[in-house]
Amino acid sequence: SENFVIKHGPATYLNPEDELDFQFNIEARIKNERLIINLSYNKYSNDRESIKKFAAHYKSNLLTIKECINTGKSYLEILKN
Repeated sequence: SENFVIKHGPATYLNPEDELDFQFNIEARIKNERLIINLSYNKYSNDRESIKKFAAHYKSNLLTIKECINTGKSYLEILKN
């Protein structure tokens, strides 16, 4: 099982004016020895498919960083393989 999970969805605010202040927001925390990442986004500036692609790319980068830590290889060395 992976040590992290990425959740994503449109942000909801009590004040509708706050929604336009950002493109997306990333919050992370550790819970039960797992990294939980919440990605919220401005639904007026981003579509769900773009955010899903971004989240997948973000997750891929985290896995590469984890591999760097575990193997001692550089990020570029791992990307070449």
